[in-house]
Amino acid sequence: MIIEKNTLNNGATVAVWKITESVDELLETLNLDPFLIEQISHFSSEKRKLEYLASRCLINDIVGRATTIAYLPSGMPYT
Repeated sequence: MIIEKNTLNNGATVAVWKITESVDELLETLNLDPFLIEQISHFSSEKRKLEYLASRCLINDIVGRATTIAYLPSGMPYT
């Protein structure tokens, strides 16, 4: 759940999400592509699954819509 969200003078948004949800609850919140759900199922750590899903919930909340995060070959994320 989002516990703090502030917009700075320069227009940037800073937000903090406290993970209190289960993986299943976060999956219900997100409308993920089946390919992503398959990828998540291969994460070895439950904690990593929670971090991955909660970060996407947080970004969607900040942006105000469902947003896809993709990665460059270097591993850098972009939307």
